[in-house]
Amino acid sequence: MREEEGSHRNVHGNSRENGRRCNPQNPMSGNVTVAGFRDVRALLPNTTDDADPLAYFISLERILELHSIDRMHWARLLPTQLSPKALKIFSRLSIDESRCYDTVKRTILSGLS
Repeated sequence: MREEEGSHRNVHGNSRENGRRCNPQNPMSGNVTVAGFRDVRALLPNTTDDADPLAYFISLERILELHSIDRMHWARLLPTQLSPKALKIFSRLSIDESRCYDTVKRTILSGLS
């Protein structure tokens, strides 16, 4: 049963060892529909300029993990949830950089500190 659970985690991309943290070559892979994103976005917190950015990212990540959203999609879900200041920082990233959640998160946290 343990092996089955481990393989299930890899299918959904929740394991950090799977090497798919960023996938700029194929950003549309994973068969997630626009309607599916809309449903997920309804669950996500929005951030404000005066909110603690680290606490925001921790909450966001927990919700995405609880709903088994593949990490490769996290960066696509993030922009509509950002505060005006965070969105301004996000907009300075290249397209390839903006496809990688870890790059986006690191850049926003650095820019807001």
